[in-house]
This record gives sequence, C-alpha cells and structure tokens, in this order.
Amino acid sequence: YTREQAIEEAHRRFGDMAEARRRLRSTALKSARRLRRHDRRGDLGRDLRYAVRQAWRTPGFTATALATIALGVGLTTAMFTLVDHVLLRALPFPDSHRLVSLQSVGSDAGAFDQTSMANWVDWREANGSLAATTIFRSLDGQVTIDVDGTVISVPSRTVAGQFFETLQPTMALGRGFSEAEAQAGAELIVVSEGFWRRVLGSDPDLAGRPLQVNGSAVQIVGVVQRGHEFPGGTDIWRPARFRPGSGGMRNNINWSALARLHPGTAVEQAEAELTAIARGIMERDPAGVYSHGVRVKPLVDVVVEGAGARLRLLMGAAVFVLLVACANLAGLSLARARQREQEVAVRLALGAGRGRVLRQIIIEHVLLALVGGTAAVAMTWWATGWVVRVLETTLPRMQEVAFDGRIAAFGLVAALGSGILAGALPAWRASGGTPGRLLSGARGGIRGGKGLPGAVLVAGEVALAVLLVSGGVLLLRSFQSLVDRDLGYQPERVVTAAVRLTGVEYSDPERAVGYWNTLLDDLAVTPGVASAGIANWIPTGNAGTGWIDLADQPEREASAGYRIVSDDYFEALGIPLLEGRTFGSADRPGGDRTVIVNRRMADVYWPDESPIGKRVRARSMEEYFERTAGLQPWLTVVGVVGDVRHHGFEDDIDAEMYVLYRQIPQRLRVMTAVVKAQGPDMASVVTVVRDRAQAIDPSLAIVIEPLENRVSDLLALRRLFMAVLGTFALLALGLASLGVYGLLAFIVSQRTREFAVRAALGAASGNIVRLTLQRAAPILLGGAVVGLVAAYWLSSVLEAHLVDVAPRDPVTYLAAAGVLGVVALLASLVPAWRAARLDPLEALRDG
Repeated sequence: YTREQAIEEAHRRFGDMAEARRRLRSTALKSARRLRRHDRRGDLGRDLRYAVRQAWRTPGFTATALATIALGVGLTTAMFTLVDHVLLRALPFPDSHRLVSLQSVGSDAGAFDQTSMANWVDWREANGSLAATTIFRSLDGQVTIDVDGTVISVPSRTVAGQFFETLQPTMALGRGFSEAEAQAGAELIVVSEGFWRRVLGSDPDLAGRPLQVNGSAVQIVGVVQRGHEFPGGTDIWRPARFRPGSGGMRNNINWSALARLHPGTAVEQAEAELTAIARGIMERDPAGVYSHGVRVKPLVDVVVEGAGARLRLLMGAAVFVLLVACANLAGLSLARARQREQEVAVRLALGAGRGRVLRQIIIEHVLLALVGGTAAVAMTWWATGWVVRVLETTLPRMQEVAFDGRIAAFGLVAALGSGILAGALPAWRASGGTPGRLLSGARGGIRGGKGLPGAVLVAGEVALAVLLVSGGVLLLRSFQSLVDRDLGYQPERVVTAAVRLTGVEYSDPERAVGYWNTLLDDLAVTPGVASAGIANWIPTGNAGTGWIDLADQPEREASAGYRIVSDDYFEALGIPLLEGRTFGSADRPGGDRTVIVNRRMADVYWPDESPIGKRVRARSMEEYFERTAGLQPWLTVVGVVGDVRHHGFEDDIDAEMYVLYRQIPQRLRVMTAVVKAQGPDMASVVTVVRDRAQAIDPSLAIVIEPLENRVSDLLALRRLFMAVLGTFALLALGLASLGVYGLLAFIVSQRTREFAVRAALGAASGNIVRLTLQRAAPILLGGAVVGLVAAYWLSSVLEAHLVDVAPRDPVTYLAAAGVLGVVALLASLVPAWRAARLDPLEALRDG
C-alpha cells in the first residue's frame, strides 16, 4: 500500500482517528479511575487496620477516648430521642397538620384554652374552615368502673361532637361512637388499648363485655391503639350531648375545643372566620365575656406547650456537652502527639504526603468515635423503655417515644461528625511538620512552652463548662426559691382520698350529705387521725373559678375561686384562720348561707375594711349547679383564712371563697377527703381511710395518695429540667477538668528536658510547679471570661424558666467560675507535681 492507500484502509477498518483517539482516552481514563479507586480502597483498608493496631497498642488512651465519645454521643442521642418524638414528629393522627385547638379570647385579647359549650355550638357554623370539630371536658378526672365485681377508678374524658371523626385515631379493635349516637344518649364508651389489656385481659368480644361506669351499664364499642390516646393518659371516652346556650352559660368555660380544618385551609383563615362568629355572639349576647374572638393554634403546639422550650434548651446543652467531649478527645490526642512524632517523621521521610498522614489520623479518630457512638446508640436503645416509664407522667407524648432507625442514624452521624471534628486539629498539626524538625524534637531538643495548639480547645471546653454550670446554678437557685415559697397549707402527714358517689341513690342530695357526714364522723373518732375534712377541689388538683356579685359594689365585675368544703377542712390542711370564724354547727342546711374568703379576696374587694358581714353571691358557679339564672342566694362572709397556692408553687395567689358542703348538697357526688395523721405512720392511716370509706359503701372506688406526693408532682417537670441540665453541667465540668489535665501533661511532655536542665541548675520544685501552672492560667482565665460573657449574653434564654432569680445574677456567675477554678486547679496539680519530681539525669537520658 502507498501511504495514502494505508490511511484510507485504516479509516475504512477503524473509523475516524479522532473518534478512535477519544475512545482510547476515555477507556484509559476509566481504567485509571478504577485503579485509583482500588488503590484508595486498599489504602483505606490499610489505614483502618493500622488504626485498629494503634488503638490496641494504647489501651488507656483508647478507653478514655471511647468513654468520652460514648458519653457525648449517648447524651445527645438520648435528648434527640425525646426532642424528635415530642417536638419534631407529627401527632399520630392522619393529616395531623390540619388538627387545631380552638381557644376563647377575652376582653384583654388573652386566649384561654377552655371554652363554653354554648360558644362552641355557634363556632360549628364555620363550615368553610372546619371539616369536623369536637369538645371534651377540661376538668374530667376519674370514673368508677365495676369489672366482674371489682371496683376500680380510671382516668376518663367526656366528649361531645365529632370526637373520633376529628382526631381519627387508629383503633386496635372496634370503632368510635358517632356524634349522632352521643346526641341520642347512647350508653357507649371507647377504651384505650392499655385499659383493654390491663383490665379486660385483651378480650376481643367487646359486645359481650358490658361495664358499670359510675353505676350505669355501658357497652364498649372500640379500643384506641396505644399511643393514639388523646388527651394523653385517658383510659375511657364517654359521649355527651351538646346543646346551645345563652347569657351566663356562655361563661362556663369547662370544655376544650378541637377541630380538623378542611384541606387547604390556613390557620389564619379559620381564625378570621371563627372570630367573626364570636363577635356576632357578642353583639347578640353581651354577657358572653369570653366571646371577643377565637384563637386557632396547631394542636401539636398545644400538646407540647410548656415542655417544648425546655426540651430545646436541654438539646442545646447536650450538644454543648458533645462539643466538650470532642475538644477533650482532640486535646488528649495532642497531649500524646510527642510520642508519635518519630513515627510521623519516618512516614513523611519515606514519601507519604501530608494528605495521607492527615487521613490516617482522622481515620483513627473516626474509628474510635464510631465504636463509641455505636455503644452509645446501643445504650440509648436499651434505656429508651426505662426513660419512657420514668417520664410518661412528666412529658407529653411519651407513649409515642420508641427507638427506631431514625434515632440510630442520628447517633451514628453524630459519632461520625464527632470523630472528624475531634481528629481535624491533631491531624493538621501532626501532618504539618517536616521530617527534620520532627526528628530533632524526637531526639530530645529543649522546647519552650510556646505554641500550644491544644490551648484553644481547652479554653473552649472551659468556656462551655462555665456556660453550662452558670445555667445549672441559676436553675438550682430558682428551684430552691420555689420550694421555699409558702403554699399556704401544710401537706405533711396528710392523706387524700378521692371518692365518687356512683350509686343511683346518691342522686338524692340528702343521701350524698349523709355519706360524707358518716365518713367524717367515723374519721373523727379513729385512732391516729388528728383531723379530717372534705372538699370538691383540693390544692394540687382541679379548681373552678366563677363570676360573683358583691352586695356593696353592685356595678363591679368580680370573680373568685369557688370551693365546697367541710367544717374541719382548714384544720386538716393547716390553713390559718385570720379573722372571724370557720364553719360550725350554726351553719345549718337550709339556713342562712355563709361563706369564708381568703386574704387575697378580702384585700382585693374590701381593702380598707373588714369583710366580715359582707355579702357575696356565687353567680356563675351556682347558676351552673342549679341551671337557673338570677336565683342564687346571698352568702354572708363569716371568716377570713390564709391564702393558698392552689395550683402549686409557680402560680399566683387568686381570690377564693369557701362554702359549706351541707348548704350546697347538689354538688357532693365527687369529693376528696383530706385526713391529717397524728404521727408519721402514714401506712396505717391510708388503710384506715380506705376501710372507713368502703365500709359505708363497698361499691365505691377510693383513690388514696399522700398529699406530699401530689405536691412533689407539681415540680416534676421543673425538677427534671434542673436535674438534666445540672447533670450536663457536671459532665462538662469533668470533661473540662480532664482537658486541663491533658493540656498540662502535654506541656510537661514538651518541656521535660527544659525542666530537667532547670532542676540540674538548682531550680526548686516549687518554681517548676509555678512555671507549669503559669502556662495554664491564661488559658483557663481566657476560657472562663469567654464562658461568662456567653452566659451573660445567653441569659435571656433561661429567663422564662427562672422564678425569683435574676437571669444575670452576678453571684451565680462568680459561683460558677469559682467552682470551675477549684476543679481546674485540682486537675492542674497532678501533672505540675509530676514535673516538679522529675529526676534530671533520667529525664536528660530518656529525653
């Protein structure tokens, strides 16, 4: 072939040469990439094997690193478990973003989470917004259940409207009752899965299991699946009829309202429509003082209200602890860096690039972090059930909390990020030297104390520790201030016994009065009982407030808490009589009505005169009892008693009035006895109270509990918040101390030959200790200052959680800094003392 013929033949056989070259280049590049990937996989495998060998050679460092990372990742994962299930996940109902709470708005534009049935009936007209709506009683408590002759008391809710159509809970068995069935007065109930399993033995034959609820026969029609109970903790749902109302009935705000919005309806649109209806109510019925508007809030926000801000704050604190753990691990790595300088120098001298050394050290840290993180995730999985049991009555939505893949993924990602974060600085420092410099240092050159990259880490640890300790001290002082508040009553040695008179015979008010008279008379002569009383609403429980009329101030708008009590109620609770008298035999049924008021009510309505002899009328409360308007009797004030913080330590004191149970027998079917024991033997008193109450009527369920337990439960959420944040602060303090120790150990390792020379030249041990501590002091002081500034700047975050303590209280900050200073000093003394005891000859020979 000639040249031209050869070229032509080549084109014929192989195609265009440019295209052939492109294909060959593409094939070569793919082959090169495959080789690089193979090499990287091989390098990664070798790095992992080397990291395992390194961890095995240094068991002390490895154990400390694993414990540090496991602690930080474990706490963060545990907190994320709560935050995720309580705050981040949707409620366990279909299209739960459409579920909202409907709240009344008063004349001051403030929203109440309760409403009246009459207002809600009118709100139902907002058909453009509400696909379904329901109400349930706000103050429902226990009902008495007779199961095969065994009488028990369980939590219950009375609901009206489209309850199951609104929430659409998943049913484990059966169905929910409908609005039509409720309006028809059907005797139906729905139970929780927990009740079905615990009480009914998981019997699938619901039709064959009629129950006695409060003395009436009812039929179970459905079982709500576990985790879908609403409100949380409810075991039984009972239907109620709803009806319109007017006048004062609009002000009996005893119900909570829910709704499911139509698809595509915004909260703001629903609120505007409902507010227009509320204002129409005001125009037609000016007596409806809670009809100035309607506030519509997503139901999830209402459910987690109160716990949300605390959980977010604790999650932030857990992340701070994780950061301290990462800084601590990085600091420990730097402290042992001198031991590896010769190894790194040899690797660099043999041609390893900086990236390879950097990757090797980061992989070592990532391996430790993943192992520690895996252990932390396993511990979280193991502890989740226990946490749910402990906190199920303290935090909302705890029935929904469970360990799953999302939690495990978070823990492992947190561990991976921690490993990279902790290894970045040690890897950068180790890979940044030259073989000559590193080998000269390894041969024992004298080093000054300058250039400590771990100083920034330790300062950061100190700053975070100061921040967390400051918050913990603030919460501790606030908690102590709350506990020191005077509740106005004495819960010590008091037993409470809640009794619901369920028999049909107790519909006769005289029979109900007779039961309580008999019980009080029996307890009065019982050995071990100092005094006993009864009340419809005792402190730490529910309470009712109503509108009142004042005879001497007819134009004044007034309200007060309304309590029905017995003669010795004040004595049993240790509530002092300040003026006048308590109830006695002169206050007879059918006679002139009398009332006792608290100091707050006297000061508000009769500030410059004695309230004794004044007349008041419990307008809305007794109108609600009697279902008649304008016929409530006037009550004469006969005494003034001390103020009581009815709802707990954090609530303000409100005006309250007490009426005698014998003079208002219509409302005595649900009462609570308070029994003061003479001595510390509470167990015998509990037995006596239960025996006496059931001896009168064995069909009644009695719920007995020491009042001190109920008072303690009032602080459960705040105690949990303080305890968790305090634990985080202590852990951060311990990790920071370990970081200080590691820093000084690093300083000593860097300056071993220098200290040896100083000692050989006659330097005293104290001077060497002073030199060591002098290097740490600026770092500690700088970290403490940064921490105090950050705590001062972030103090507003805690302000809403503090009581009687200023968020920027200087004493708290000084105390936090002082605690950290003492702990850091103790951590510093060990390596400083070790430096002072160096043998010069040995140090120079080994260095």
